[in-house]
Amino acid sequence: MNISPDNPLYAWGGLNRLMFVWINGVHSPYWDALMLTMTALGDHTNYPLYIALALLLSAWRPLWLPRNNVLIFGVGYVITGLIVMQIKPLLDFPRPLLALGEQWVHVVGRPEFHHSFPSGHATFAVLLAASLAYQAARPLRWGLWSFALLVCVSRPALGAHFPVDVLGGALIACLTVCSLRWFQKRWFPAKAQAENT
Repeated sequence: MNISPDNPLYAWGGLNRLMFVWINGVHSPYWDALMLTMTALGDHTNYPLYIALALLLSAWRPLWLPRNNVLIFGVGYVITGLIVMQIKPLLDFPRPLLALGEQWVHVVGRPEFHHSFPSGHATFAVLLAASLAYQAARPLRWGLWSFALLVCVSRPALGAHFPVDVLGGALIACLTVCSLRWFQKRWFPAKAQAENT
């Protein structure tokens, strides 16, 4: 199913395209380098590194990072991965370069053309923040959400995704984490209570 960027569900009355052109139009050598770095750090293939760091931190400083957050991150990674893998080829939304053409898109890095919705990078980065930041130490919460925000901005900045793709990925991650926390409180109340004390 190939959906045009002019589809009302995707175009938002032209706002999606307008926001993309505005974000994608900001460039400098330092900004582009930062955006490339954030996209590299926000790739889901970094999951083994992040889960290992989270496990170490939760074991070393459980008051900084509750152990339950690491479990939510691990299960959420599997669920969001399956969701994104199903939606991308099913919808087959065009990436900005294919939808708008070279004259409207400044691509930094590797050009991509298909499977735009949702953004896998945004899904993974927001999953990381939403799952690990809950009841974590304040500096860690700020760091995680700042990381997620920069990864999300990097996708349209590099010409890889429309803002709707990023928002879709972020919503998938947030809904997954909220569902997992609800499920845990509903079916394992004793464990959830122990984590909150």
